[in-house]
Parts: sequence; structure tokens; C-alpha cells
Amino acid sequence: PTFQGISQEALTLCMESVKHASTIISSTKSPLDGEMFQIKHLLILREQIAPFQVDFTVKEMALDFSKMKNAAFQLLNKRTRLFSLSSNNAILEFLLEGSLEVREQWLDSRKDVDRGLKASCEAFILHATHHLLPNFLPTLEKSEEWKPKETLKEQVWAKPEVLSSLVQTAINSIKSRLPGLQATMQLYLANRDTEFILYRPIKNNVVGCFTRLSQLLSSGGYTMDEQTLVGCPSPEQAYILVSSATLLQPTSRKTSTEVPPSASSAQASILKTEISSVIPQPVNPAQPSDEKLSTEESSAAR
Repeated sequence: PTFQGISQEALTLCMESVKHASTIISSTKSPLDGEMFQIKHLLILREQIAPFQVDFTVKEMALDFSKMKNAAFQLLNKRTRLFSLSSNNAILEFLLEGSLEVREQWLDSRKDVDRGLKASCEAFILHATHHLLPNFLPTLEKSEEWKPKETLKEQVWAKPEVLSSLVQTAINSIKSRLPGLQATMQLYLANRDTEFILYRPIKNNVVGCFTRLSQLLSSGGYTMDEQTLVGCPSPEQAYILVSSATLLQPTSRKTSTEVPPSASSAQASILKTEISSVIPQPVNPAQPSDEKLSTEESSAAR
């Protein structure tokens, strides 16, 4: 029990230290760097505690004063019944209803690390999606909520010319920001498998956003000429666009925290488990098959 308490406290302090450092990096460099720092070091921490067959669960006892607090307020409000000789005596009620309660709370540091890693991955994926598609999601969500759909194109913010500018801005943003995003992931993760596992939900989110916009154009009363003017990429085109980063060669930058291949493989396995359990696959029925995408990506690389 003593070692369990020490291990639980050590893990908690490690997580707090990583979170604090992540906050500092986010404010001094960029939020993406801060989130990647947290993901990397939580992966390392998760991997380091995995070999130990130790129960990191600790029972914590606490006193609950809520009943005593409520009973004390009631005692003050019933001053006229302090010395009543009946069963409605205020002091007697205070003694019966104001007893302390002992509450038990189970703390599991291993699960806290898992939850922290899931939350960090989820935050990074969401932030990276907004980073690649600035101002795209608010307009998309506003358009999806608009009713009736037939009058969507009559709105100032949903006119074909406005949507065309929005789509072109999104495409240019992906082309300009995607290499930097990949470079950041390479800098912190230093493993292609781990990078791919973390990048795939981002890629699916971007493709899903273009697919949702395409469906809106079809249901929002836009003519074929207007849809052509908007120029929304098809799922296949969007997938190739966001897959271009996977065709880049790793950068030559080295980090002092680079880990051996065996350790990186273990981290990739842990990350795959965490992401698959917390990040749902986007609704994208038109997403092309892996075989077709492989052929298209090879063509794009050439």
C-alpha cells in the first residue's frame, strides 16, 4: 500500500508537470506545439509504467461536511424552537441531521494517464482541423442549421461567390499549412507510424467537411452552374489534397528526446489504441477505398 501511494502521487505530479509545461509552450510558441509536447510525454509516461505489474489504484478518504452545513443553517432559522420540548426541537434535529459522512474515492493514476492522453489527442485533432480550415467550420455549421434548406443560397453568407471564396481559402490554407503541421508532428513524435495514426483522423475530418459542404450544395437549391462556381472538391480530390503530407520525406531536424525505433513502435501501438477508442470516424459515405487512394496518391506523387 505504501508503494502504491507513492507511485500514484509520483504519476500525478508527472502529469501536472507535463500539463504545466504544455501550457507554457502553447503561450510562448503555438498551441499545436504545446499539445504535441503533451501527447509525446504522456506517451512516454504511459510506455514507462506499462511493464510494472503494479496496482496504481489508491483509496482516498474524505469527510463530507455538507449535511452539517445545511443543518447549521436550519438551526439558525429555527431559533424559536431551540428549547422546544417536542420532537421538533431544533437542537435535536441538528444532532440527528448534521452528522459527518465519510466518503471513499478511488484514484487510478494509470487511467488518469490514459484519459489525459485521449483528451490531448482529441484537442490536437480538433485544433489541427481548425488550423487547416480557418473560418470554414463556423460557416458550414451555420449552413447546416439553416431552415428551410431551399432558401440557403439566398443568404448573404451562403451565396455561391462567398462559398467559392471560402473553399479557395481553405484549399490554399491546406497547401500552405499542411507541411508545417507535418513538420511539427515529425519534430515531436519522430516516428512515421505514430505520425500516421495521429494524422489520419485530421485527414478524415477535413475530407468530411468538404463532403458535408457538397451535400449542402445539393440540398440547398444550388444549380449545377452555381455548384461549379463554388468549386467544392469531391471526396477523392479532398483526400488526395490532404494526403500530400504523407508523401513528404521526414525532415533532417533532430531532437534531444528522440526515442529508439522499438520505443517508437510501442508508442504508436499505445496511440492507436487511445485514438481508436476516443475519436469516432466521421460520417463520410463517399470516402474512396484505400486501394483507390493508394493509386491516386502514387499518381499525385509522380
